[in-house]
Amino acid sequence: MGKTKGARQCSIYLEYISRVLNDPTCACYAGIKWIAENHKPEFVSQIRGWIVNFLSIKHLTKASNKEVFQFHKEFRSKGSLHMHVLSSLKYFKNPFDSGAIGTPEKRYMSAPEILYIITRIMKPNVVVETGVASGVSSAYILQALEDNGKGELYSIDISAYIPRGVKPIGWIVPGSFRRRWHLIIGSSSQKLPHLLENLREIDVFLHDSLHTYENMLWEFKTVWPFIRKGGILLSDDIQENDAFSEFCEYVNRKGVYVSDSFGGIRK
Repeated sequence: MGKTKGARQCSIYLEYISRVLNDPTCACYAGIKWIAENHKPEFVSQIRGWIVNFLSIKHLTKASNKEVFQFHKEFRSKGSLHMHVLSSLKYFKNPFDSGAIGTPEKRYMSAPEILYIITRIMKPNVVVETGVASGVSSAYILQALEDNGKGELYSIDISAYIPRGVKPIGWIVPGSFRRRWHLIIGSSSQKLPHLLENLREIDVFLHDSLHTYENMLWEFKTVWPFIRKGGILLSDDIQENDAFSEFCEYVNRKGVYVSDSFGGIRK
């Protein structure tokens, strides 16, 4: 029988506490940087989430404190991409209302920021993701690949259009990034094995498609043999079921909870 959501959340919080206790120097470094960057008193309550994100990315990627903070600052400097996303997603009024970018007012690090930082640190040649939708995450991965000066992103989505056919899948990805992007339409169960056989080896995998226990566990098990040593498996919505934690046990690796809903495993 799987854990309840409450039990999974408790396990995640205990993991956060353990990580801070195991690396207090890094926790202090991250806290000082947060205070220096965010002067308003109301931001103090956000510091715990920021430290957890910072420590988790460092632990997952084996990066230095300076690298993580450097790429955090670099992400915040991508004004043209941020405004492109915000102006395209018209239901966001301004950057301070948006969870897509991850301003201090709303969250510590958004998923796009986490993906950007990890991609900059890992400098992958090949990234594979399942689930695209509008393409916000894809756009920030591609921005990081552009900044790295190398790498390709292979994205699988079950439909050519987002629900109700309003826009094509990945419509938000800027045209200038598309030379590094390979969009594959079809279910991951049909397309992923063939893609992996052709690529032979990948550096980073991101699950963000159908978040059922069966599909998540199947994708993790299918991709894992193709991830290079030192590469990373990432998953969104890990809080929904036990697939991520069970897969960590299956491969005898310690999972890293970068946020309450986002995790990764280093091979």
